[in-house]
Amino acid sequence: MSTHTEHLQKLQDWMELRNYSEATISAYRCALKQFLEWREADGFSAPFGKEEARRYLLSRYRSGKKWQTVNGDYSAMRKFYEHVLGQEWDVEHLPRPRKERSLPGILSTQEVERLISCGRTFKHQVFMVLLYGTGLRLSEALNLRIVDIDGQRQQLRIVKGKGAKGRYVSIPECLLEVLRNYYRAYRPEGYLFNGKYRGSRWANRSAQHSLEQARQAAGIERNVSPHTLRHCYATHHLENGTNLVYLKEQLGHKHLKTTARYIHLCQSYHKRVAHPVAGMEIAYRQEADRGAVPGSWRGVHPGLWRQPPHYKVDPFHKSVPHACLGRQTHHLPGLRAGSLPIPIVWQQPMPAVPRHQALAVAGQAALPHAASTLLPHYIYFAT
Repeated sequence: MSTHTEHLQKLQDWMELRNYSEATISAYRCALKQFLEWREADGFSAPFGKEEARRYLLSRYRSGKKWQTVNGDYSAMRKFYEHVLGQEWDVEHLPRPRKERSLPGILSTQEVERLISCGRTFKHQVFMVLLYGTGLRLSEALNLRIVDIDGQRQQLRIVKGKGAKGRYVSIPECLLEVLRNYYRAYRPEGYLFNGKYRGSRWANRSAQHSLEQARQAAGIERNVSPHTLRHCYATHHLENGTNLVYLKEQLGHKHLKTTARYIHLCQSYHKRVAHPVAGMEIAYRQEADRGAVPGSWRGVHPGLWRQPPHYKVDPFHKSVPHACLGRQTHHLPGLRAGSLPIPIVWQQPMPAVPRHQALAVAGQAALPHAASTLLPHYIYFAT
């Protein structure tokens, strides 16, 4: 047994003991094999070290590999170093790549309808409508068995989904009727979607190819994968008002924030905000604001004191209801200061008049008393 094969087998044995899925084991083996081949081609013959792992990850970055690919290489190499070689992985020297938060591409409901209608066979159409109607992952749909479909409860039982987690997924009645028609037409055995031989599982690549054929026939330019229909399922449900927590359980997400990212793809989700207080009929008590309204103005309706957004309050004018200035439609009750009634009208703000000019402007003998008791440094007069 060669050295490469021995290392690959040790990693596989450890992952099997840890109960990793076959897909994860295959992906990690492939990533480790590429690292071992690169190491040999680059002339590394000494025992494994941190520097060669660092140089390999940098070479993957610089060759233009996507974040998901480099992250998978990182995970495989870390498990190999820690659990096969027994070496400590220096996270500071070899940090994990930061996650790229890109939004997935989705289709409109019209495009999804056109895509499913363009399926080459009835089997292809049922496969696509199952993905869109339930939000299943590709592996979950292809591993679905006939016994996992509960028609009475309208549920699908997902066995060992992502992360070896099982769950129940609700299925609408219209989709359940489509599955019944499909069963009567194809009579599958074991798996819902049989492959080349009856009772065998439909291959991933064949299922993906059926989707690609439908995309071309529908004239859709964007890339469409089975996971695209899962994104469409979540986004269109949110746009139609489906509860976010319900979707989290349906999709099998571990964290609610993973499901919440689909909110950014919705066009109408933010427009349905309904404030509960807007529909309440509250009997408010009629009581003036004792902190802001002067004693002689207690009878004025509180709504008349609201300040227009364009008007800036002068801190020296707190005793005069400036919110009443700016309109010309209503008159307020006269404010009596001693023997002098001062009518205040709603109009555009007038120039400020210093207190020492008040006598000459007003021409009233009682004004000094009014100005000294009620008005601040400046007063307004309406003509």
